Amino acid sequence: MAAAALVSTLVYATGLLISFAFIVVWIVVLVAVVRKHRPDVLVLLGASVGVSALATFFSLVVTIGMRVVPYGGGDTYMLMYGATSAASTLLHAVASALLIAGVAKLAKPPPNAYAMRDPGRYE
Repeated sequence: MAAAALVSTLVYATGLLISFAFIVVWIVVLVAVVRKHRPDVLVLLGASVGVSALATFFSLVVTIGMRVVPYGGGDTYMLMYGATSAASTLLHAVASALLIAGVAKLAKPPPNAYAMRDPGRYE
């Protein structure tokens, strides 16, 4: 039983490290690319990354809390697990909606694209 708990903890920790690594990659892309070319989209995509980071951190804190704080047995554990899963799912859904809105906005030309175009450049 102890070996299964250790393997479970290691797999969970590895998954969290991978999640945080992708969040760092998103932040680098936002700062290096999106901020320069489309600052109007930065808010949506930044909010998406922030909510995703919050959901991942929330999952970590709750998981550690459930292992450290004594609880009243299996029923309490399952209720806590269900509530935290629902909250994490909601946070990830909000992050996904913000990401979709940001990508859709990226697909459109910037608001001042037509005003800045030089008509003589393509002639």
